[in-house]
Amino acid sequence: MAKGVIARLWHTGGVALANLFILNLLFLFTSVAVVTLLPSVFAVFSVVREWADKGEQGVIAAYFRGFKRHFWRSYALGLPTAAIGSILTIEMGVYSHQNGIMSLFMLALSVSVSLIFVTTLIYLLPTAVSSSNSVFRIIEFAIFCGIRNFGATILRIFPGLFLMVFVTAWIPALLAFGMLPAMCWFLYVSSRPMRSRFSRDERRTPMVIESESRGQIGG
Repeated sequence: MAKGVIARLWHTGGVALANLFILNLLFLFTSVAVVTLLPSVFAVFSVVREWADKGEQGVIAAYFRGFKRHFWRSYALGLPTAAIGSILTIEMGVYSHQNGIMSLFMLALSVSVSLIFVTTLIYLLPTAVSSSNSVFRIIEFAIFCGIRNFGATILRIFPGLFLMVFVTAWIPALLAFGMLPAMCWFLYVSSRPMRSRFSRDERRTPMVIESESRGQIGG
């Protein structure tokens, strides 16, 4: 009996690793042209969403289905997000090399806004691939969800995400073996309870979340 359990675990783990590797190859292949980087990221989240909701399934068909479905939405959400992230990064870099109380104040303000921005981003991407709402409603939901769950996100999600980023920075070769899809899966699964709870409780911003909370409509 013990051998059977070990064999099943070994098989499940092997399938999961193989799927991560294939998903990573697909991401690298479709994002070689930088202009398709955003749809590729959304496609990865789309696949891990299907894994989280339906269990391990085929990768290739699900990937290109998500790539096609979220192609234009990825630009509508991704380009402004990338612009804001770039501005915040530049601001922190500029203020960190300046002296004076005002520069210190502006640096602290930039860091605070950046934390809120990253927290919002954690909810934005998983919501974007699981919601049938408009881009504006998705952004609104992510902002409210990120602010309301700010403390819980810092305590529950940031440590695991930081550990994965740290290990990847220490061993960059992991990027070739599925670390990015693993990060996406971690973000999707770890943020799902708070996204689902928020969509049920927040009556001002009801959301239609597909395949989450058993198909309930929040609000």
